[in-house]
Amino acid sequence: PSFIAARNTESRDALCGEFGCMPLSKDDCNPEFVINCTPVGMLGSEDEHTSPLDTLTLTLELHQDMTVFDTVYTPKVTPLIKHATEVGCNIIYGEVMFDKQAALQQTFWLT
Repeated sequence: PSFIAARNTESRDALCGEFGCMPLSKDDCNPEFVINCTPVGMLGSEDEHTSPLDTLTLTLELHQDMTVFDTVYTPKVTPLIKHATEVGCNIIYGEVMFDKQAALQQTFWLT
């Protein structure tokens, strides 16, 4: 099954219903993929919470069998990406999504 963790439980539950997922709880906390879709980390160490993991009400330990995708593209190395790199996770940088979005936008504008 797929799980969603979110800072707002109402939004989380709506997403779970829309995508057929389950809310992430402490007992389920060993995902293969962690995807940050929040702005947490954009300001680096100036953020109140420098990692989206700081905002969760559960403990999620990153490990080398995980893939971590942070959709934040600036800075390239967010606190989440830094931590994931240190523990040996597979990394997908936010700029990958940003580049693909830009390519699609160019296609739409030019066709």
